[in-house]
Amino acid sequence: MRLITLSLALATTTLAAPSPRQVRGAASGLFSTPADKTYKTATITDAALGSRTITYWVSDTGEAILPGGIAVGKEADLLATPGDQAHDLTWGVGNKHWPYASVYYRFASDQDEHQVQPLLDQGLAQWRNATGSRYEGGYVHWFRFDNADKDEVNVTKITGQDGCWGTNGWAPGLKPRLNLNPGCGLETAVALLGILQ
Repeated sequence: MRLITLSLALATTTLAAPSPRQVRGAASGLFSTPADKTYKTATITDAALGSRTITYWVSDTGEAILPGGIAVGKEADLLATPGDQAHDLTWGVGNKHWPYASVYYRFASDQDEHQVQPLLDQGLAQWRNATGSRYEGGYVHWFRFDNADKDEVNVTKITGQDGCWGTNGWAPGLKPRLNLNPGCGLETAVALLGILQ
C-alpha cells in the first residue's frame, strides 16, 4: 500500500478560479471545477517528494480536491496541523485493490441516485466490456447498499453535486467518495471509476 504522508508547512492562499472545465486530466479528458470555487494553495511536506505547494479547491462537503478530480480528504484535516509542528498528516489515499475485487457503494440520496445512476451504469458498462474477457463478469464487482447520507469505512458514498471528483483506490479505514453529475460526461466518469477501483 502506498500512503501519501503530508504535513502542512505554511498557511493557505487563494488563487483566481479557472473557468469551469478548464482543468485537464493527463489521460482522461476534462474534469470540471465548479465556477463558484476558487483554487487554494498549501505548502506540504511528504517523505517521497519533500516540500512543495499543492493546489486544490474545496467541495461543498469540505473535501480538498486536487486538479484532475482526486479527493485527498477534508480541508479541515489538511489545515489542522500547524506548520511549526513536525507532525505528519497521513491520509488513507491508497493504491491497493479492493478486497475480493468488490467495491461497495451507496447513493447519498434518492435524488443523487436519479441524477447519477445513468452515468454510473454507462461507466461501469465500459469497464465491464474492457475487462470482462479476462475475468468472468468483469474485473471488479460492484455491490450496492440502500441509499443513505453517511460516510462509512470501505463503502463508497456517491453524490451528484457540482464538480467531478473521487477518492483514489482502497486503503484500510478509507471512507471513499465519488461525485458525478450529468455534466461530467462519460469519459470523465470512466476515468474516475478507474481511479476509484
